[in-house]
Amino acid sequence: MPAAKLSGGMKKRVSIGMALQNHPGILILDEPSAALDLPCKADIRSYLSVYLQNGGTVLITTHEETELVLCNRLYLLYDGQLHQTDTTLRGEQLLALIQQTANQMEGKP
Repeated sequence: MPAAKLSGGMKKRVSIGMALQNHPGILILDEPSAALDLPCKADIRSYLSVYLQNGGTVLITTHEETELVLCNRLYLLYDGQLHQTDTTLRGEQLLALIQQTANQMEGKP
């Protein structure tokens, strides 16, 4: 089947598979699971977990909290500045930190 006829999730899997075929030392991914169904998101996290376990490095941008389990370093990007933060933050704690960072950058108390 031509790649153009694949679903979005299958295209994403194919693109990650192609990126991995030459065993690169680093992958740079921009929202790898955006707009995918839950099973496909889980598959992609699984692929990336194996890649990391085999010594690979992943630089990932994401809006998906579930992908944070892949991270050994976590940065918030706000107004062009990176702010390193605790990799274990989730849920309300993470949201509070994001809001606090935004307020600091905007000069709000």
